[in-house]
Amino acid sequence: MHCLCEVLDPAKYALEKPVAILEDKEALLSLFGIPSDFWLNMFQFDNRLLTVCFESNDLDYLRIIVVYDYPYFCSDKEIKEAIIFHELGHILHPVLEKEINHQAEISCDQNAVIHGHENGVKKVLAMLSRTARTINSPLLLEAAELRTKALNTEAC
Repeated sequence: MHCLCEVLDPAKYALEKPVAILEDKEALLSLFGIPSDFWLNMFQFDNRLLTVCFESNDLDYLRIIVVYDYPYFCSDKEIKEAIIFHELGHILHPVLEKEINHQAEISCDQNAVIHGHENGVKKVLAMLSRTARTINSPLLLEAAELRTKALNTEAC
């Protein structure tokens, strides 16, 4: 079951229409192929990494951002804003389901940096790297390393 948690102000985020943030644990577990939240806890997986941006079927909203646990998503403002601006970056840099597109992810990180959230992006990439090591995922580790390298190159 999903819950409408927040509506992003179009003026603050430079959007033509509002974007809704929904919480939907079951949908995200299913999307990422995780059988239950037991596995998130066992691997100390930071569930803010499960955030996704979808096109909206509701004409009142430009997009829908789906988060796993809204209160936890809001627990660190730097991370929250970095993730929001990263996800909004997917409007211009879409990635299809099951597709791996490192350049699009890097461009979305840059969107967050451009909007003043470099520190939040660094925190998210550190979380991603820790998670990749914890679950022993070479693919996730490669993504974290490429994105971190791009961030550090842009910062210079």
